[in-house]
Amino acid sequence: MPPIPAPGFTKKTYMIPQELASKWRQYAFEHQEDMMRNHHLDFKIKLYSKDDARLDYALSPVRVSSHQFLPFIEFIDVTRRYKKKDDGTGDRESRDKDRPLCYAAHQDVLLYSWYARLLDYYYESYLAKKVFQSSVIAYRRIPNTKDVGEGKSNIHFAEEVFNTVREMGECTVLTFDVQEFFPSIDHGQLKEMWCALLEEGELPKDHHAIFRSLTKYSIIKKSDLLERFGTDTGKKEKKFMGLRKSRICSIQEFRSFRHTRISSLEGERKIIRQNLKIHGIPQGSSMSGLLSNIFMLDFDEAVHAEVLRYGGRYWRYSDDIAIVLPANVDQNHIDEFVRAESINKKLKLHGIEKSAKIKFAATQDGLISIGESLDYLGFSFNGKMILLRDKTVARFFRKMSNGVRKEVSRANKYKAKINIKKLYRRFTYLGLVSSKRKNFLSYAQNSAGIMKSDAIKTQLSHVASILHTKLEKRKRRYKRWKQIPSIDHPPYLEDNR
Repeated sequence: MPPIPAPGFTKKTYMIPQELASKWRQYAFEHQEDMMRNHHLDFKIKLYSKDDARLDYALSPVRVSSHQFLPFIEFIDVTRRYKKKDDGTGDRESRDKDRPLCYAAHQDVLLYSWYARLLDYYYESYLAKKVFQSSVIAYRRIPNTKDVGEGKSNIHFAEEVFNTVREMGECTVLTFDVQEFFPSIDHGQLKEMWCALLEEGELPKDHHAIFRSLTKYSIIKKSDLLERFGTDTGKKEKKFMGLRKSRICSIQEFRSFRHTRISSLEGERKIIRQNLKIHGIPQGSSMSGLLSNIFMLDFDEAVHAEVLRYGGRYWRYSDDIAIVLPANVDQNHIDEFVRAESINKKLKLHGIEKSAKIKFAATQDGLISIGESLDYLGFSFNGKMILLRDKTVARFFRKMSNGVRKEVSRANKYKAKINIKKLYRRFTYLGLVSSKRKNFLSYAQNSAGIMKSDAIKTQLSHVASILHTKLEKRKRRYKRWKQIPSIDHPPYLEDNR
């Protein structure tokens, strides 16, 4: 029998499925290197077995309820985006999209890992009773019936949407994109859905401690920490962390400057910032994706029911929504319904430019999309064939250009040889057979196989030739290689894939 709960806890708090706890212990032990890969303010935790006493801490509701969480460390993930100018010239302009990501302290990581596993157990148990369980496709392990032991990926989900279009024939597909999804998650509604999942009127103390740490969270910029302790980001950081061994600074050092104010582009600010808003959760924690799904439970149920009522299908992959409707359905009604439900969740959908209504019609040549193709989860479908999105392919070739530029520049600077094999392993099909690490082409090849799309193979059939051209062109910029005649890439690097 479970013990009598202490004040602030419920019987359910102690009713932890032992099999679930045992599996989590094994998981934490086997994946500790990955869980502890980031440097933080506390020491990395070394687990010696799945029964390590330090795992007991995360499994103790009383200890968790009084745990002192350390600030998240924030870094910026920069993605360069290209967009056509509005002047009609066809020229493109580039802009950087900054995405703040956070990671937690090592002890906090263990707590989040366990509560993510526990909440996922309740979430999946709840979904199993609902008809919309197959509509929520992100941050879940959904078994792949065709490949036992493997879970479905975005490739399978995109294929499912495209196959639904094929089966339905003449239809309309609506797509929506939620703006600033994670920063917009309302704390009050998240708490309400969390309680509903546990079938509790209030969150037990341990769950409330986790909830508070992810809503009233504190962050400290990684760049501020590294600058404070004598280095900056990049190569110097690796050298610095090699000296520091396992943490950025000690807890004592952290406490000595936690109230420090520093100058920045935004003006003077505290080095540690707390989220004082009533919305927003940090992106990057092991619980963020699951909590976003819990937050959207009532939204998913409502939209799925309305779409189903008109004979359609609904999917949501994080902040990307897709709805397939029969051609005779009033699409404007569904559009308005989705937008109204978004307002109820205090979410904002992107404007018309990021929403789409793609119509498919039956012709003598088969099904075709009228106007634009349907873009979803990195793929494009025009009714006849599936391709990788143009933006996805363009991003790959930009990475190839950057990789060539950096490698040639390095070789010129240090009077060294260009590591041609490294480039070919990274950016051609050679990487599929000569390297244990997967590259973009392995993803493309996997996509082509799952979707049975020869068109995807054709898109990237000449990558070796393109890489060779880029390499020779970049070399001509330096005197060292200017007079050397161009050479063909080795025969074993021919495209023929």
